[in-house]
Amino acid sequence: MDLKLRPNDQILVLTGLSGTGKSSLEKELVENGSASKIISHTSRPERKGEKEGEDYYFVTKEQFEKMKKSGEFFESVEYNGKHYGGHNNELKKVLATGRPVVMVTDEIGAQEIKKNLGANAKIILIKSTPTKRYSRNDLIDLSNPNEFPAEDFKLTEADTNLTNASIKNRQGITEEEVQERVDYDRETRLPQIEDLLNEGLFDFVVHNIYSDNPNEARRNFNQALDHLEQIIKLPI
Repeated sequence: MDLKLRPNDQILVLTGLSGTGKSSLEKELVENGSASKIISHTSRPERKGEKEGEDYYFVTKEQFEKMKKSGEFFESVEYNGKHYGGHNNELKKVLATGRPVVMVTDEIGAQEIKKNLGANAKIILIKSTPTKRYSRNDLIDLSNPNEFPAEDFKLTEADTNLTNASIKNRQGITEEEVQERVDYDRETRLPQIEDLLNEGLFDFVVHNIYSDNPNEARRNFNQALDHLEQIIKLPI
């Protein structure tokens, strides 16, 4: 992998369980000009409403594996048998504009990004349930373990229970796919995230608290967005 980053190159990596609002936050940061998005490659089929080169670059499994073998991805993950990856050239193209990059991946992808990109990457755990002892107004900086111990932010069954409510009405996702995500989050991702919290992978926790009330949900979303914009302004 041939990626030479400048000291001020900044990559915000949003991760968390399904339905926590990661993609919506990414979209808002791009639309308001705070950051730019890279277009990832995927081997999964194109869904209704998606566009080649805008949502993803759609490739076959064989094409993806060939690109990965040749070192073209700075990050790649497999989810339910489908491959997703961030291409080196896409990252270089966006960083050349001088703007921060924002991207969404799972915790394994985030771990790979941290390994490959180091301090230029800020790994942010998006959490949709409140954390006791802390105000949702707090910017949770895990580099200060005395103030914000990582074990306080571990996810629970309450977090996975929100997955169904959050994603069941998404366009192009079947009930079977929803259940697959719920099961995968509970059985695989929950313990993975807890382990990586303990290992110090995450730099920040941002709360995007789920609510059935649209007005309250929007307020919570705006608070999460404000925290992400604060993180962008912090020195690397």
